Amino acid sequence: TATECLMHVLRDRDYFGVDGGVTLSGGEPMMQAEFCIELARLAKNEGIKVAMETSGFCDTAKLITIKPYVDQFLFDCKAASTDHKLLTGVDDDLIIKNLAVLCESGATVELRCPIVPEANLCGEFIEKIAVLANSYQSISSVTLLPYHKTGLEKSSMLGKASQCSFTVPEKDALESIKEYLSGKIKQKIIIK
Repeated sequence: TATECLMHVLRDRDYFGVDGGVTLSGGEPMMQAEFCIELARLAKNEGIKVAMETSGFCDTAKLITIKPYVDQFLFDCKAASTDHKLLTGVDDDLIIKNLAVLCESGATVELRCPIVPEANLCGEFIEKIAVLANSYQSISSVTLLPYHKTGLEKSSMLGKASQCSFTVPEKDALESIKEYLSGKIKQKIIIK
């Protein structure tokens, strides 16, 4: 239950102190919306900061319900709109709507953008990042998340065939994207 989960969180409270807290993650945490809403509410009642990683592909009403209990949303921006369904399996209409709803309600949002050279690294995607960042004052930062091969190693350790292997983006390419975006947006740009 959410209450049982909170008991585990409270045991670790000394480790995360006043600046740390709880991050709801997944997959998509809002696939278990009722649990996440309750856990976030309980954590906030205990004075614990709450962050939530989300693809934004979730029920808008439930996202509005959890918003008062979340200090920061780590919101994915995965691909150009024209490529989104091909790369993720869903159109980004609901995702863009949910980003707007959060931002217009004053939520603090970090836009998190995976960079996968063979899949989403195109001018249209980089422009989408700039347009979204410029559309909402409550987007606090843009984080570029370079593709890495950790998942492939995990698949191998589990004896599973890897789905696919992409190229890890060059540091120069990431710096170039950062430099380009820094001329277009006012938010801090982070490369993880």
